[in-house]
Amino acid sequence: MRDVKFFIGVAVMLFLGVLMLFLYNQSIAYEEEETRKKHIDALLLTLDNKIEEITKVALTSSVMLAQNPYVMRCLEEKNRAVCVERLLEIKQAMNATSLFESIKFHLHTNDFKSFVRLWDYDNPVEDDLSTFRGAFEKIKKSKKPQKGIEIGRHGMFIRAISPVMKGYEYLGSIETAVGFESLNEYFKKEGIEFYVLMNNAQKSIA
Repeated sequence: MRDVKFFIGVAVMLFLGVLMLFLYNQSIAYEEEETRKKHIDALLLTLDNKIEEITKVALTSSVMLAQNPYVMRCLEEKNRAVCVERLLEIKQAMNATSLFESIKFHLHTNDFKSFVRLWDYDNPVEDDLSTFRGAFEKIKKSKKPQKGIEIGRHGMFIRAISPVMKGYEYLGSIETAVGFESLNEYFKKEGIEFYVLMNNAQKSIA
């Protein structure tokens, strides 16, 4: 009888030991999962803040350029050579600050055609942008800037577009586009691989 009680006691002790070990492992796994979730949440918050910072810089740039008399004049006269010359001067001045190093400028006509892509100014093709970029119609109607991440002919960028006005006349718009290189560099320093993914259905646009 004593042997039976002894074995029962040992069995109970073993069961309790296994149960405690299981609960301990579950607790560790839960804590690790919670730590991972907090880390991911922190990274997503950082990403959101970084994109917001870049968007503000892009928006400030496009709003200021939309009020520049040279930009207004070149859209009004539709003189590409003058536009390119003036925009290159402005871009060179802006390059003095690291905030504007990777910025691209794009001028659009009042009928939503590409007029000058400053990074590709030797290309005179005025392709129609209205078929795949809906922001232009909104800007022309509201006379207000638009911002966001959008796909264009040259890829996906963080974009800010401002209307260029002469009084009540809509001359066109100017866009400031920023790539994701700075975000990639930032996260790389943190040991994180950063990728920008695009829906395959948009491949024909970009």
